[in-house]
Amino acid sequence: MNISDELLNDFIDGKLETDEVKFVKESIEKSPEVKSRYMALVSSDDMLRKLESETVSLNFTQTVLQKIQRRKALAKQQKRFLFVVLSFLGFIVLGIVGFIFYQVISLSAPESNQVVTDYSKDVGNYFSNLFGKKNISVFGSVLSFIMLVSAYFFYEFQKKSKNNFTH
Repeated sequence: MNISDELLNDFIDGKLETDEVKFVKESIEKSPEVKSRYMALVSSDDMLRKLESETVSLNFTQTVLQKIQRRKALAKQQKRFLFVVLSFLGFIVLGIVGFIFYQVISLSAPESNQVVTDYSKDVGNYFSNLFGKKNISVFGSVLSFIMLVSAYFFYEFQKKSKNNFTH
């Protein structure tokens, strides 16, 4: 006779009727395969009963919610930081585009309106001075510093995120 593990577990837990108990006992005595499965289930049951149940601290939910709130706050700070850095880089790109626009206007249209030409020359001169030979190294240093600071904050954020969810 083939007896399921579910029936054997119910036998071990004492959930069977008298005729089913008699049938399972006979099957265990007659079949070595059923007996070995029964012994394995008894062994597993004993080990499970000896395990201590995990207890959760009283403020477990509060601690988890605080970690989630901290993570949200860090995400907001990171978004603000990225917004500032990207805005700064956007202004730089705008300046470069303005400089290129000035170069195109001043070289291609000498007969254009004098006001536009003067204004674009002033803007062009400003950006020429800003991105000139003397200032380009300072500008590069500032950008490098911003990239290093961004990398540091990103690294710290990743490290804190790992620590928050591994403990």
